[in-house]
Amino acid sequence: MKLKLHSNKQIDFEQGPRFSLIIPFNPKMKNPKLLFNMLKSAGNKAEKEIKEKYSAEQALSLIKVLRCAIKEVKCSLNEKTLAIFVSRFAKNIYYFTPTKLLAMPSVLVSKPI
Repeated sequence: MKLKLHSNKQIDFEQGPRFSLIIPFNPKMKNPKLLFNMLKSAGNKAEKEIKEKYSAEQALSLIKVLRCAIKEVKCSLNEKTLAIFVSRFAKNIYYFTPTKLLAMPSVLVSKPI
């Protein structure tokens, strides 16, 4: 998907750095303080991986969006798994219940395709 800007430049959303952070539901996530601590820890781990993978400029812009997304996470009492998807241009936060129960690590940090 491409977006045309007023300056006739195009942004290709399918290129460039993007990152996914998936945190399977844990009963501690019902407590806002414990959820914040989990997100902070997962965010720190993600930031380290982003810095290793991308140039300093790309990493900085991606980390900025990630931090903003983490601040927007709501504490859910509905036992939902949390997924945060970020790129330099957008962020999405999803709360969901997996259809199949799989053994998942406590934090899953995806690598770009």
